[in-house]
Amino acid sequence: MKKEGKMNAPSYFFTMLFALPALSLGNVIARSDELFAPAGAITSVILLIFTIIWSIRRLRNAGRSAWWTFALIPPATILLLIYNFFAPSSKEYPSSGFYMYGIRARGFWRILLIVGISLFLAYLIILYITFLTDGM
Repeated sequence: MKKEGKMNAPSYFFTMLFALPALSLGNVIARSDELFAPAGAITSVILLIFTIIWSIRRLRNAGRSAWWTFALIPPATILLLIYNFFAPSSKEYPSSGFYMYGIRARGFWRILLIVGISLFLAYLIILYITFLTDGM
């Protein structure tokens, strides 16, 4: 019996398309001395935890050990992301379906949940950009 792949390359790419900007901007906001800094720090910690989980799923799908996630330490982060974006799935985990944020895009309520999470992350990105450009 084959295991179902839950984070193939396109799924990981589109998940990180929303998560990485929100994580980066949250870190920038968290370093400020403004009232909004705690919200940026909380957002960054939550997204960092989910980014690690999604990277582990992607590495397992590509046939690698989850220990490769330690490559998320800053000098190697870009290399790990590029690998995760383009590495083919192993034969053990066939790509069947599209997953975003670890949720399979099948069924009305699941797709609605994915769209809701994406809109929320896009809102956070716009909010953080607005907050950053407001002080300049």
